[in-house]
Amino acid sequence: MKLIKWQKNKQNKKSGQLGFTLIEIVVATAVFSTAAVLITDIFMMSQKAQLKTAGQTKIQADARYVIEAMSREIRMSSIDYDYLTNELGVLSDPLETDFLPLLDIQGNSTVFSIKDAASLVCHTGVTNCLAVKRNDSAWASITPDDVNVTDVSFYIYPSADPFEIIIDPVTPGDSGYRVNTVPYVTVVFESESEISKDGVSEINNLQTTVSSRVYKR
Repeated sequence: MKLIKWQKNKQNKKSGQLGFTLIEIVVATAVFSTAAVLITDIFMMSQKAQLKTAGQTKIQADARYVIEAMSREIRMSSIDYDYLTNELGVLSDPLETDFLPLLDIQGNSTVFSIKDAASLVCHTGVTNCLAVKRNDSAWASITPDDVNVTDVSFYIYPSADPFEIIIDPVTPGDSGYRVNTVPYVTVVFESESEISKDGVSEINNLQTTVSSRVYKR
């Protein structure tokens, strides 16, 4: 009889050691839930950082492409000072414009200018874009369809044609070129690109100075 009671007591002690209490389950659930939320937040933050980095890389690559395209044209062309005079009138230093007219050695005209959505030149959904016009052709956008150009400025020096000969009416022997320098252009290009579904955008600024390699003297 005593043996049976001892075995029952032993079984009861063993059964009391199995499983978890309600408090232990609640605590464990809370810990795992907190850990899951933290891991999810870290993952989302990592995703946003990757999107931001990818967007910055893309917009910088797009801006460099546009800058390099203009730089090639400037190097192989001369400034069209007649076009500038017709558009702006009297030219003076410092000459800042939002368009750049060029002439290549064959006399072909190329003009870069910022255009807005009302011009029907930019891609759909883009507020402003950089466009190019060659001779009598129509304007065409050279910026991607997901890039908005916020500012383009061209600083042209000198403001007068350095290859123009100025004749002195009193002493023709003193006649000479207007300015003894090679024309160059400083381009300031600012753009923004949508890089995420929530509309977050990054602003990118690039600046370069390019000299014309066309020498007429």
